Amino acid sequence: MSTIELSMLCIVLSSLISLVAGLALMSPNRYLRGLVRTYVEVIRGTSLVVQLFWLYFVLPELGIVLSGFTVGVMGLSMNGGAYGADVLRAAFEAVPRGQSEAAYALCMPRRTAILTILTPQALVRLIPPWSNAMIDILKGTSIFSMIGIYELTFASTQLNATYFQPFKIFLVVAAIYLVLSQIIARSMFALERATRRRLGLK
Repeated sequence: MSTIELSMLCIVLSSLISLVAGLALMSPNRYLRGLVRTYVEVIRGTSLVVQLFWLYFVLPELGIVLSGFTVGVMGLSMNGGAYGADVLRAAFEAVPRGQSEAAYALCMPRRTAILTILTPQALVRLIPPWSNAMIDILKGTSIFSMIGIYELTFASTQLNATYFQPFKIFLVVAAIYLVLSQIIARSMFALERATRRRLGLK
């Protein structure tokens, strides 16, 4: 798979993890919150490289053997999901409490209030940090080369080993990552503006 395909796959999976974990962090069940908080803190407190190496080298010692592709996608998705969960929680908590209180005062059902009032406002706050998270996932795929997954960085090291032109080769690689990052950033900025206009926000 190409770097773009790997990034898209990890973004989709990490988004799903973020949604589930983020909702769990806001759950009234303190045991569920504690379990998910532990996952988030462990992932955020350790480096992605260590996490990938643990999955790739330590799990086989426990009888669990995963392919490099599975390790890469799983590791990066879980990493992105942990950060995304906190982003989601913070986005909902940033919505003024008076919004929900007003909805409940009007006898609006909780589910309706969440879907029609809280979620749209949280979405506006969620887009900028999630844009940064997607860019981090894109750049994180470069680490896959360390566990033998063929992607952009892996291909560039092979080209350099053949042609010995590190300046030109890695300059092109850096430019590709920069262009892809800008595409994500500008697309998400356009989405944020469109969402704000639709909600009547400045």
